[in-house]
Amino acid sequence: MPTTDIIGPTANAAIGTGLGDGVTYAAWSQPQRIHATAVGSSATVTTTENAGHLWTGGDFSGQFTATGTNVINGVELVGGTDFDGSGAGNIGNAGSTGASEAAVYKMYLYNGSAYAGVEFIATPSGGSLSGDALALTLTGGNKRYRSLSGTGVFGGADNDLHGLSWDVSNASTFGFAFTCTSFTDTPVVVATRGIGLRITYTNTPPTPVSTVKATYNNKINHIKMSTGNINISSGKLIL
Repeated sequence: MPTTDIIGPTANAAIGTGLGDGVTYAAWSQPQRIHATAVGSSATVTTTENAGHLWTGGDFSGQFTATGTNVINGVELVGGTDFDGSGAGNIGNAGSTGASEAAVYKMYLYNGSAYAGVEFIATPSGGSLSGDALALTLTGGNKRYRSLSGTGVFGGADNDLHGLSWDVSNASTFGFAFTCTSFTDTPVVVATRGIGLRITYTNTPPTPVSTVKATYNNKINHIKMSTGNINISSGKLIL
């Protein structure tokens, strides 16, 4: 099945009350730094407990097959090489976080109108997962999910829609979100540029128009029809 590139965001907004879990999430600082179009400083930061931010606006132009019908089969949240070519996308505790300081992280996918929690698929050094794998606690400085370099799937799969409806025509509204809660002391939380969505889909080619019989010059012949065109080399078409 075809798969898009890792597509990073170009827009962002604080989650606020969007998750409907009773928490009003504060914005992260400098969230535009992890946009696909950004260069230079690559980290968005928060030192605020119950901070949550949404990133959207990925440019999926040219990523899906141009003809036929495209149906999304799975959505992944991926940390890859920074879009400016240096570094890699990850989330976690900055180096200035103390050895006993900790934060609890959650991540979400967004289909343009609704959120779905995403399971963490690995436990990094200094980390522990909740029983449902929807929350990751990181303790100590420079503890990151997934990696300080290279590419790693944060969550999702090529056959997982996360209980949401995804429409290719709305791809620019797709996004992802991170929250950090339950601080121990005063950790410094970061997310770095290189994070984006990767979509796996199925393409069904357009149905060709069948060859039909038509009468022209009082004779029965075949006219080969291609989509949107009828070519008659000579003679008069009689309907």
